[in-house]
Amino acid sequence: MEPKIISLRNFKPGNLVVDYKMTQSYKTKLLKFAKELTDEDIVPITYDVMFKTMLANSKRKKYLCRLLSLLFDVTEEEAMKLFKFSKNELDKDSLFRRGDRVDLVGRLGNVKINVEMNKTNTLIRNVEYLNRMSNENIAVGIGTFDVDNLSVQINLTDVAFQGDSTTNYFYRRDSLGRGLGNEVLVNISIPSIRKKLYTKGIESLDALERYLGMMSAVKLKEAKELAKDNYI
Repeated sequence: MEPKIISLRNFKPGNLVVDYKMTQSYKTKLLKFAKELTDEDIVPITYDVMFKTMLANSKRKKYLCRLLSLLFDVTEEEAMKLFKFSKNELDKDSLFRRGDRVDLVGRLGNVKINVEMNKTNTLIRNVEYLNRMSNENIAVGIGTFDVDNLSVQINLTDVAFQGDSTTNYFYRRDSLGRGLGNEVLVNISIPSIRKKLYTKGIESLDALERYLGMMSAVKLKEAKELAKDNYI
């Protein structure tokens, strides 16, 4: 009799499929830097230079901590006290492999966090970063696989996948839904935020969606409307 554990005939994994229509309609419009930007044009965090300026910058830590407070059960004040920037070069897997540099790495208490801005539909690279980041935790004896030593990969993604909500969580789990390991990938779809904004209006957005909508806007008027009553 064939052991059930290796019988995969009826196993159909649900693969991520890009929603090309939604992505094309709501991804960040390209700014034409060749011409002089007007006073109404602003550079969004979907551009690498602005992501590093606004979020991966210790002098502007409050902007990152606002994002963390909207994703984790922590206030902005607590995040400001707890979060510490770390080196952004991951350890090598082998002697001949270069050390990959990631966008932003730090610690929120015992939680190790990597934040990346993605403009492609490939998440495998981010999963690899998450695995290596988690292995570094274990290698230096910080802890074992438990919820007190999480490694969290936060992707701000300018691509929409079919069935996306704004914020999507990925983690290893078994058929009963039990979690395995201490790794969580959080994928936030910027196009999903824009679609909700343009089809349902600002009032339909929650605090996280308004914040990222503001930071990914390309027009000053729209950013100000999203930032209304928002002190930061």
